[in-house]
Amino acid sequence: MPNQLHFSDAEISLLYDAALFERKRKVNEKIFSHFENIRLSLKDSSLHKQFPFPVGVDVIGGKISQGENYLGCPWVMLDFPKMFNKDAMFAYRTMFWYGHYLSASFLCSGEAANTFLPKLLSALHLLPPQTYFSLNPDPWFHAIEPESSLLVSTLTNQRIVAHVNEFGFFKLSRKWTGTNFHEMGKEVVMQYEMILTALL
Repeated sequence: MPNQLHFSDAEISLLYDAALFERKRKVNEKIFSHFENIRLSLKDSSLHKQFPFPVGVDVIGGKISQGENYLGCPWVMLDFPKMFNKDAMFAYRTMFWYGHYLSASFLCSGEAANTFLPKLLSALHLLPPQTYFSLNPDPWFHAIEPESSLLVSTLTNQRIVAHVNEFGFFKLSRKWTGTNFHEMGKEVVMQYEMILTALL
């Protein structure tokens, strides 16, 4: 007969705590509303309206999605603007990762990376000092951690070019912790505008 499962006291309290899941549902609803406000602010930005986006980039609708298990924790994500296809990616991804932080990442690969990388390298000084460059080989790795993300200000152009040549993409990120989502949302929009300015 299989071994009997044993639950700890904390696990037992979770099994029948309906209020916990109701609180999470309400928090998710607020985050969705917050992300929709961010999407509208990004869309209304004067830089967004004048930027020469690659053909195929969704600059109007975007997408908000959610999941339960990114490295063990739930998440809510906004992709706007966005383009994901087999040849290139161009997206600004805002993500709230439960238990961790709010982050905003700009991802660029393929021909778009070839087009915009030289402009970025000449304008790195325009980015906020808290901007991280991902050195992880996987563009879908979203954790911003010392092992795979370094501040842009600490990297040489040669290091950045070497990463793009080897893995075919570049990714710029920032993260915020706190409870003032209105202020953090303004920072997300500011980060976007600074990145677009650097790419122009």
